[in-house]
Amino acid sequence: MEKIIEFFGYGANADIHTITNIIGHEPKGGEGAVLQGYGLAIQTLSNIPEKERNILKKVWGENFQAYTLITGPGFVKGRRWFITEEDLEKIQQWEFAHKDGWREIISIKITTADGKTADAITEKSRDNFPVEKIIDGLNHENILNKEGKIYYSKEDENKIEFMREQLKEYYGQYINA
Repeated sequence: MEKIIEFFGYGANADIHTITNIIGHEPKGGEGAVLQGYGLAIQTLSNIPEKERNILKKVWGENFQAYTLITGPGFVKGRRWFITEEDLEKIQQWEFAHKDGWREIISIKITTADGKTADAITEKSRDNFPVEKIIDGLNHENILNKEGKIYYSKEDENKIEFMREQLKEYYGQYINA
C-alpha cells in the first residue's frame, strides 16, 4: 500500500483545479485548514532565481507572482490534501522544490476545520530569496495569476501544458500528470 502524505496547499495549491492539474487526478481531502506561525508573502519575477524566472516569465508573462510562506507571527489559510509520494514528486517539480531550487518542502503542523492538529508538509520559497510584500494570510485570493478569475479557460489549459513542456526541458524529464 502506498504511503499517504498530508499536504497543506495554500494559494493556488488550495484550489482543486490547480492541484488536480499538477498531480493528474483529483486528490482526496480538501478540508479547510490553517497554518499558524507563518505569514503569507508575494514574490514577483524579480525575487525568483534566473533559471526559474525565465521559465515562469515565458509561460505566465511579465506579471507572474507567487505566494510563499514566511516564518513569523500569523496565520495562513489553505486546504489539507491527502496525496501519494508520486503526487508529491509532481508538486516538487511543478514548484521547483528540488535540491538547491527556488522552493523547498517543509514539515509543519496545521489546524483542520474541526479544530484538530495534524502533521503535514507544504512547499515555500527558500528563505534566502526576497519577497515583494507581506499580505493577509487569511483574506486573499487563492490564485494570483488569474486577474480575479475563478474559472479555468482553454488558455489556462494551454498554459498548463506549456508549463509541463518547459519543466521537461528544465529537468530533462517531467513526470506527466
